[in-house]
Amino acid sequence: MYNEDSYTRHLTLLKVKRVFSMILFSIIGCIIGVLVSSFVVTVLMYNSMFSPIIIAVSTLLFFFISLFTTGNISKEIEDGYWKVAVLRKLTLISKKLDKLDNLEKLDMFIEQEQNDNDSNKI
Repeated sequence: MYNEDSYTRHLTLLKVKRVFSMILFSIIGCIIGVLVSSFVVTVLMYNSMFSPIIIAVSTLLFFFISLFTTGNISKEIEDGYWKVAVLRKLTLISKKLDKLDNLEKLDMFIEQEQNDNDSNKI
């Protein structure tokens, strides 16, 4: 059965997973940028002013890679919130229909009682 609390908790965990993976990819990109910049400065003997540029480019590159890899999670979160909204509306409609069904049964019962009373009078 559908449990809204557990489903919203699941969606929250998906958001946390997405943010954590984006941070992790950015840190990995930064580490790779530091390694590449140290290689460029020490081995290739370029000027050290390229070091921050290499680190920034590497970090941004891995950040954008994380955005592409977590895009599916983002779509799943949006679909999940859409499902929660639809299921709330369906629950509301179901409750209203149950009330109408109960009213129809009550009307049928009252009509049957009236018919029984009318037949007893004759």
